[in-house]
Amino acid sequence: METSILKVKLKQVHQQLWNTVAAMEPMLQAKQPGGKWSAVQHVQHINKGTGAVYKYLELDKPTVTQMFGLAEKPSRSYAESMTFFAKYVTGAVSTQRFVPDANESISFAEEHQKGIHIVNGLITTLDRWTENELDKYSCPHPLLGKLTVKEMLYFTLFHAQHHLNTVEGIH
Repeated sequence: METSILKVKLKQVHQQLWNTVAAMEPMLQAKQPGGKWSAVQHVQHINKGTGAVYKYLELDKPTVTQMFGLAEKPSRSYAESMTFFAKYVTGAVSTQRFVPDANESISFAEEHQKGIHIVNGLITTLDRWTENELDKYSCPHPLLGKLTVKEMLYFTLFHAQHHLNTVEGIH
């Protein structure tokens, strides 16, 4: 998938997540079905993950190389990536860094604004990366290991869609 299409899809899926949560009554936004995360916690979790990718993309290439190295293998295709990620979703547990705060301490309005800033920043920062560079550099994922930058962007899209699907199931 070309970066121009990926940017559109990233913006769309995040917007869908925000719109879905915004359309919920406040009590439903905060509902924790079965003790699981609430809709606002899902939004904060996605902001934390997408924010980490945004910070990575802001690094200059020599720093990326020094800290994370070059990719050891070519990027998987979009379809191959989706299949790979789907294997890890069931039963996956977030690392502490990406766990959302306590439900009652999260403001959807604040998280929404943060999310807009993060996604717009990520999309703008992608303009500094070529298609070749997205395949060239390694990007660490806390559960999946080393991915290429392109695969990490595919994961960011997959991850937001996964949490959107979960939020849509909250009644």
